[in-house]
Amino acid sequence: MKTKVLLCTLAILSLGLIFLSFKGKKENTGYQGIDVSRYQKEIDWKEVAKDKNIPMVLC
Repeated sequence: MKTKVLLCTLAILSLGLIFLSFKGKKENTGYQGIDVSRYQKEIDWKEVAKDKNIPMVLC
């Protein structure tokens, strides 16, 4: 039992370290926007248009 708890703790700590190592890093792909597929429900395009941080939508 102690071994399982130790392994779970190490796994959680490892995932936390991986998350922290990627936090704040931005890969420059050259494009910024949102990707919309048929799996999304209704999209409020007026709200999307108001957001100046979304210059492009890919459908």
